[in-house]
Amino acid sequence: NGIMAAYSSAANVERVEHYYGLMQQAGFKLNERTATSMIKTFAEVGDWKRVSRVLDEMTELRVEKNSATASVIFDAIARSKTPDATALRKYRRRLQREGLQLDEMAFRDLFAAARACEDWQGMFEDFDGMRVQNRRPRSSIYQHLMVAAGHLGKANMIPTLLNQMEEQDLAPRTELFRLAVQAYARCGLFGDVATTIEQLMPAWGVRATVAVANSVLELLVSHPTAGPRAHALAGSLGSPHHMLNNAELGALLELLNSVSSPDASSPGAPDASRAPTTPAAGSVQDSADGEASPVLPSDLSAASSASSESSRQGDSSSSFASSEPSAQNDPAASSESSQPDSSAVPAPNDSPRLSSVS
Repeated sequence: NGIMAAYSSAANVERVEHYYGLMQQAGFKLNERTATSMIKTFAEVGDWKRVSRVLDEMTELRVEKNSATASVIFDAIARSKTPDATALRKYRRRLQREGLQLDEMAFRDLFAAARACEDWQGMFEDFDGMRVQNRRPRSSIYQHLMVAAGHLGKANMIPTLLNQMEEQDLAPRTELFRLAVQAYARCGLFGDVATTIEQLMPAWGVRATVAVANSVLELLVSHPTAGPRAHALAGSLGSPHHMLNNAELGALLELLNSVSSPDASSPGAPDASRAPTTPAAGSVQDSADGEASPVLPSDLSAASSASSESSRQGDSSSSFASSEPSAQNDPAASSESSQPDSSAVPAPNDSPRLSSVS
């Protein structure tokens, strides 16, 4: 098994099959560890017929399939130069049909694969399955969902996801906000982009970086009137990790407000119902790094919930659902979210934030 695992890491199909043949000749039967090594090898090279063959053999010999089995498949799809959306759908359905319960790490790899395959709707279906199984979403999964919301044009899901992060005691960081403002920009809601950068991010103690600005400017350069200004501003900014100075932030907000005005030729104008409100007094302790963060309301609006429900195609049977949810602690989750955010500053309790929208 050790030798096979080594060749599996190198995606050496020939040697993996050779040593499996030797094991069979010596009377060893397929076990969970050997099967995982073989599946990983075949998935790395996109040989899905062989992957299916190993899964069939596991079923025949009653070798248990677990989250590691699913993880190696999803991870290989996510890291492939040509992600195979057909393979993702096939194995997602098969493992679901066989009643496999995914752990947090397997869900992480599933979401990464769905993003690589641009399966935006599938992400929200898998998110439902994750919550049914009572798995705790990691920050990286919310980042994937922000990307999906932008591509699906579901701007109302952005504040909903932020509220759900608050329920999980996860404080949004710079990368999450970068993806949130980009999602708003994809929906043509540049007023919401400005509000998020000017009000919501400071409320969470997060300062805007050049990367945050660039994620919006790259979508504005093709704007019929604001394009030249967006191109010029993008060219004047420094390294993506640098914080925006006051002049740069002011120029960005002025540009965003100009394209969000009613007479601007923007893809859409912001709704007045998106106006920010004052957060509740007090703070919650961020389990990720021990910093105090402003409280966001936990209750989601009925309209947001309805929109989330209507955005899914099919029912809960399309997800990795279980009638007996079980929670597991993922040590990797805390290590991921414990990375310090250099952009964090003390968060005022009276700073405005975006409310859930209908």
